[in-house]
Amino acid sequence: MTLIVASLFLPYSIEFEVEKQEEQPTRPKLVSRQSSSLSVPRPVHPSKTPTLSSIFPALIARANNTTPVPAALSRAPGTESGDEQFFYNHKSQTVTPKSIQPTSKANMLVKASIVDGKKWTNEVLGLPSLRVSRSSSSTQTPTLGQIAKTLSASQVTTSLAELSLGNGRTKTNTNYREWNAAHTIEDIEDELPASEKSKLAPYGGFSKPDIQASLHSQNVFESAPFTVVPFRKGNGSLKNAVKLSAEHGVIDRCRWVGTIGIPCDEIPDAKKSAIAAELSANWGSEVAFVSDTTFLGHYRSFCKQILWPTLHYQIPDNPKSKAFEEHSWEHYCALNQAIADKIVETYKSEDDIVWVNDYHLLLVPQMVREKLPGAKIGFFLHVSFPSSEVFRCFAQRKRLLAGMLGADSIAFQTSEYVRHFLQTCNRLLLADVSANGISYDSRLISVEAIPVGIDASALRAQLAMPEVREFRDLVAERWHGKRLIVSRDMFDRIRGLKQKLLAYERFLNTYPGYAETTVLIQICLKGAGDEELESEIMPIIDRINGLTTSFADSQPVVFLNQDIDFAQYLALLCEADTFAVTSMREGMNLTCHEFIVATEKHSPLILSEFTGSASVLEDSALLVNPWDMHEVSEAFLHALTMPAGEKAERWASAYEVVVNTNSQVWVETCLLAVVDAWIEQQVRSSCNVKFLTAGDYAEFCKPALQRLFLLDFVSSTVTVVKGDKLVSNQTQRMIQVLNELLADPLNTVYVISYYKKSVLERMYRRLPQLGLVAENGGYVKFGGTDEWVAIVDESSLSWMDPVIKVINSMVVRLPGSYLEVEDCTVRFNLAKSMEDDTERANLVIGDCITYVNDFFNGVDVHATCLKDVVIVQQSNLLLQALTRILHRLSSDGDCVWSSSTSLASLGSTPVPDVEYPEPLGSLFVCGPSTYIFEPAFEYFNDLESNGKARNVLSVAIGDNNGTYAKMDVKGFNDLLTILSKGLK
Repeated sequence: MTLIVASLFLPYSIEFEVEKQEEQPTRPKLVSRQSSSLSVPRPVHPSKTPTLSSIFPALIARANNTTPVPAALSRAPGTESGDEQFFYNHKSQTVTPKSIQPTSKANMLVKASIVDGKKWTNEVLGLPSLRVSRSSSSTQTPTLGQIAKTLSASQVTTSLAELSLGNGRTKTNTNYREWNAAHTIEDIEDELPASEKSKLAPYGGFSKPDIQASLHSQNVFESAPFTVVPFRKGNGSLKNAVKLSAEHGVIDRCRWVGTIGIPCDEIPDAKKSAIAAELSANWGSEVAFVSDTTFLGHYRSFCKQILWPTLHYQIPDNPKSKAFEEHSWEHYCALNQAIADKIVETYKSEDDIVWVNDYHLLLVPQMVREKLPGAKIGFFLHVSFPSSEVFRCFAQRKRLLAGMLGADSIAFQTSEYVRHFLQTCNRLLLADVSANGISYDSRLISVEAIPVGIDASALRAQLAMPEVREFRDLVAERWHGKRLIVSRDMFDRIRGLKQKLLAYERFLNTYPGYAETTVLIQICLKGAGDEELESEIMPIIDRINGLTTSFADSQPVVFLNQDIDFAQYLALLCEADTFAVTSMREGMNLTCHEFIVATEKHSPLILSEFTGSASVLEDSALLVNPWDMHEVSEAFLHALTMPAGEKAERWASAYEVVVNTNSQVWVETCLLAVVDAWIEQQVRSSCNVKFLTAGDYAEFCKPALQRLFLLDFVSSTVTVVKGDKLVSNQTQRMIQVLNELLADPLNTVYVISYYKKSVLERMYRRLPQLGLVAENGGYVKFGGTDEWVAIVDESSLSWMDPVIKVINSMVVRLPGSYLEVEDCTVRFNLAKSMEDDTERANLVIGDCITYVNDFFNGVDVHATCLKDVVIVQQSNLLLQALTRILHRLSSDGDCVWSSSTSLASLGSTPVPDVEYPEPLGSLFVCGPSTYIFEPAFEYFNDLESNGKARNVLSVAIGDNNGTYAKMDVKGFNDLLTILSKGLK
C-alpha cells in the first residue's frame, strides 16, 4: 500500500548555487523589520513623550544629515532595545532541527502591486498629511520645513513619540546567493535595497524577460547546480505526522504530491525535469509545476483573499480587496487540476490511498474521482469550516462542496465543523445527511471529526536539549521575579492580537500592581503584512508600556514581530506562567499542545472558545470569548493567581488529551476512516448490482417456503396525490399483479407508501388480503384486517405545529408550492415551483430541510427531499414497521410491540434489535434507492447473512449508482413484467 499525500507544498524545495558576479546585485543581510527614512519601530521599550526642545534639534540634525539621538529616544536608530535585543543577541547561529513545529500556513508571495508603489499612510506615521514611500531612500527624507508644516505643537509632542529617527541598519553585503528555498520571495523583497526593489516583478524572482535582461545577461538557472532542502514553510503538523507514522510502520510507503514553493517560470524545462526526477527518485515527492501567474492567482488571490478569511468568518467585502476578481477562481481550478493530474500519474493500484489536505485543494478529490472512480480518496480540512450562512457567500459554493464530496471520507478538526459541513451540504446541495455521513450523487461519503495532535515524546526530547536549558536560565535571569504571559501567533486579524492587547491593558489598569511584575511576550510569525493592523496595535503597546513607573529595562509588553529560534520558543514555554491564545476563529492550535507538554510549572492555558483546540481541552483550559475584554482580563488574573492544586488538576487532564490524540493516532485514524468508507461504498456500488431477470425471480420462488413481499410501488410511479384526489394511469396493472401474488397461499404481500391511510384504503379497497404501510412506516394495516396499528408515538407529535407554520410561510413566498399535513407526516410539494423557478425552489428546499434538521435534531425528526417533495417525519419509522411485520409472521399470533425495544447498530444503520422465534422464509423487498428505503435493503441483507432469513432478494427500482440492494430493475413497468412472468 502506498499513501499518496497531496498538499499544496511538498516537504522539500530547491536551492540554487550561483557564483558571485560583479554586475549582479549583492544580497543584503536579513533584518527583523522594514526600514525607511521615517519608520515606526516595534515599541518594546516606551520612551517618555518627547518635548519640543528634544524633538526639533533632532529633526534639524536629521535634515542636515547628522544623527544625534535625543535623550528621550535612548536607543540607536534602527536597532532593537531591551527585551527584543535580548532574543536576537542569544539567537543561535545554527538552525535547531525542528521535528515539532507549530502549525502555520506559508506566506510565499509579495502583494500584487510593485514595491515602489506601496505607500505608508499618514495614519501609520502619525502625521496628518505626510506620505512616505516604504522603499524611499535616505535622500528622500522630508525636510524640517515639510514636517513642521504638517504638525501642530500638540501633535509634535504626541504623534512623534513613536518615531525612530534614522535610516535603519547599515546593511553589509558579503556574498550573493540566488533565490532559494531558505528564503521566500517576500523575504527577498524585504532584504533588497530600495534601488533594486523597483526592478522586481510583482511576483518574485525574475518572472519577466525584460527584468531578467536588466539584471543578467543569461539565465543563471540553466547551468546552476541545485540542492534539495527541507521546505521551511507549509503544514508542519502534517509533515511531522506523516514522518512519525512512517517511522512506526503505520505507513508502508509514502509519496508526496505538491509544488516546490518557488517561482518556476525562469527555470528551464530541462532543469525542471531534472528537479522532478531527483525529487521522485530520492525524496519520495512528485512535483506539479505551474506558472507563476497561476500560483499567484491561486494562493495569493483566491486562497488568501477569499477562502482563508471566509472560512474564518471574515467575509472579504472590503472594496480595496481583490477577492471578487473572477480570474483567481480560474487559477485556483488550474492548480487543483495540476495536482490532481499528478496524483493520477502517481497512482498505481487500488491498494493505494490518496489523502488530500487542506483548503488549497478543495477541488482535487472530485478531479481525481473523475479519472480514478475506484480509488480510495480521503480529504482532511486543517482549518475551521463555517456555518452554512457564511459558506453560502462563496460564489463557487456548490463547486467547492462537490469537489470535497469526491472523497470517500472527509475529516475535520472538531464535531462543530462536521455539523456545519453536513448542514451546508444539506442546504446547498439538498444532500441527505445522517450520523453516518452524506448521501450525494448515489454515493455515501463518511464525515468525521478527527483532531490532529503532536508527537509529545519527540517534543520532550527536544525540551531536554542543552540549548533549551541554557536559554531557560537566561530567561529566568532576565525576568527574575516576573510573571510571564507568552503568546505566539501569526500577524493577522484573525488571531485576535488587538483584542488580546486591549484585554491585557484592561487587566493592568484594573489591577495596577501587576504592571511592575507581569510581562506579556508576544511573538508574531511573519504573515502577509497588515499595515493597518500594525498601526492599530502599536499605540496600544505604547500605552501599556507607559503604565509602568519603573525605568528598568523590562516593560509590560515585549513585542517580537518575527519568529525566534525554536529552542528559545521552547524555553519560553517552560518558563511561562500562562500561555494565551485568543484567536477570533481557528482550527486546531497546536501551540497549545506544545505548551501543555513543555510546562513544568503546570501553568494554566488561556484559550479562545472559537479554536478547534477548545473542543478537546474544554475541561482543562480557561476558555474565553476573545471579544469580551473583561472576561479575558479576568482570565489573566485567574491564571496568574491559580492555586497549585487547581493547576495540577487542569494540567493532568490536558496532558492526557494531548498524549492520547497524538499525530500518529491522527494519521492512523484518518486512513482507517478512508478504507472503511471505501469498503462501505463498494458494498453499495453499482458494479456489485446485477439487473433482475425473470430467471432470478423464478429462482427466488422455487423453494416451497413462506414468502413475504414488501413493495414500494407508489414512490416509483407517476401517481400524484393532492388532497383527496388520486390520479394514476398504472393503478389497474399494478392491482392485477398484486391480486395474482395474493392468490398463492405461500405469499404475504405488503405495499409501502408515503401516502396517508385514507388514500391507500381507496387505492386497494378491492384487495382485502393486502397489507398496507402508510406514511413510510407511520402506520401498518395487516392483511385481512381493517384496523390500523400506529408505529409512530402519537403522543410525541408536538413538532408538527411549528413545522407547519414555517412551511406555510414558505408556501406564501413560493407560488405553485403547497403543503399537505397527514397524520404523522408533513409534506411540502414544490413540483410546480421547480418548473417555474428551479433556482429559487432549490433554495427554499434547502432552507426548509436545514430548519427542520437543525431545530428538531434532539427529538429524532428528519426532513428529506424525494422528487421535489420535502417529507418531514420521525426517523426510522419504516424499519420499525417492517420488523413488526416480520415478527408477526414468525410468531403464532400478533406480537406485543414495546416502545422500549432496544436499538442496535447492524452495519451502519440503526435498526430494531428483534429476535425471531425461528428463521424467516423468503423475503422479497423492493423499492427506490432513497434515504428512507436504503436502510431496509441493508437490514434485510443482513438478516440473511446472520442466518435469520433463509432467502432474501432486495431490488432497487430506477437508475442507481450506489445501493445496498442485491439487484436492480430499471423501471416500474419492468418490475411488473418480471413479477407477471414469474407467476405463469
